[in-house]
Amino acid sequence: MSPFLKFAAFALVLFVGWQQFNDREPPASSLAGQSADIEIYTTSRCTYCKQAMAYMDERGIEYLEKNVETDLELRREFHARGGRGVPHFYIHGESLRGFDPARFEKLRSRAF
Repeated sequence: MSPFLKFAAFALVLFVGWQQFNDREPPASSLAGQSADIEIYTTSRCTYCKQAMAYMDERGIEYLEKNVETDLELRREFHARGGRGVPHFYIHGESLRGFDPARFEKLRSRAF
């Protein structure tokens, strides 16, 4: 096979692959744009995120988890809101970086 044909075949494969990559739609289950009284931005491997969610689960506190590791749209939303590290909460619209139960409860109680 001539070098030109090898190059053409390689270019075709790249082109087809790129088209399939670009044609992908964001996940239908993206939570980007959704809000709740308590939102928490997380990653799957974050120990502090797991502790924070366990804290809320144990107390029956409803929250909306937004995993920035698995959803590009959520990651963009997170950065647009000034997020830099996880866990990052928005409690009734107020930002809380990291998890401190006392600060969390203080922000949570302001809404009542």
